[in-house]
Amino acid sequence: MYCAISRNIAQLLISYYCALLRYLYLLDLYDNFHAQYVFMPCFNGSLGNMSSRFCTSFSVSSIRMLKEEEGRVRWLTHGEADKLLSELPDHQNAMARFALSSGLRQGNVKKMKWANVDLERRVAFVAASDSKTNKAIGVPLNNDAIVILREEFGKHDEYVFTYLGNPITQVNTESWRKALKRAGIDDFRWHDLRHTWASWHVQNGTPLHVLKELGGWSSMDMVMRYAHLSPDHLSEYADNLSSLKVINAYLVGKLC
Repeated sequence: MYCAISRNIAQLLISYYCALLRYLYLLDLYDNFHAQYVFMPCFNGSLGNMSSRFCTSFSVSSIRMLKEEEGRVRWLTHGEADKLLSELPDHQNAMARFALSSGLRQGNVKKMKWANVDLERRVAFVAASDSKTNKAIGVPLNNDAIVILREEFGKHDEYVFTYLGNPITQVNTESWRKALKRAGIDDFRWHDLRHTWASWHVQNGTPLHVLKELGGWSSMDMVMRYAHLSPDHLSEYADNLSSLKVINAYLVGKLC
């Protein structure tokens, strides 16, 4: 596994190296060298068999760049989420449930203070300094989130989520990993709770432009990752080319 990871990292570094050479070549900084002899280690099947030879005599402009992984969206079904929550210790259970109900990022959940929560108005506030977009965010809280906050109320004067009287600074712990294993869930990170929250919203009919505001995203590009989960908003337009119209046109042609 480590060899595969190392190979992927090496290949990515080579791609960036080649991109730099392309750039320099275009700037004509390689006039005398003509970018014909680029010193780069050659791989013979695996990282462990790296040759001491160097690849020479090829044109930088002909190098095919490796594709980088597109935005990752990993989400849980409700059944999987229930299994995971049942395996988590109480303090992480509360945080995970809150993340699933609010969509807040890991850092915002960990740092949440009572001063930034208004239970009466049912809203939580994220300061601009704690926001990924550098803008203050008001997060509406649903019934589940309110229940969780009331469960945590009184445990600490300043922070909402704590463990043994102290603020929680890390969520990717051994207990988190063991809970995932017991629940039979693979390839899942804490941030994927936010992906799960967004996916559930889309599957339940929340419009994408509304999801953008709820999640505090600065552009629709990030939100469009979830569009395929609910194509219902396209259904009305699909009928613009109704099969009945096609059949009618075919029959008219036959009659003529």
